[in-house]
Amino acid sequence: MKEKLNPNFKFRSGKYAGWTIRDVFDTAPGYLNWIYQNKPEMLKGAEIKSAPKPEPKVADSEKGNYLYNKNIRPATYDEAF
Repeated sequence: MKEKLNPNFKFRSGKYAGWTIRDVFDTAPGYLNWIYQNKPEMLKGAEIKSAPKPEPKVADSEKGNYLYNKNIRPATYDEAF
């Protein structure tokens, strides 16, 4: 479970309740290893979520030929055959 963690996540319980992950890492990095091995549920919600993919940019002239929800542009006659 060694995902990237939000360094500003605050522990809700335990020896370092109210401390951020960054503060605990600077003070007692072994405690984070102990949590990974013994109490990983204490880190629930600390994972960094990946950003959603941005919508593709479409020229105004293409908007009529573009299926937005599937990100598919219909092929022209030359492309199809």
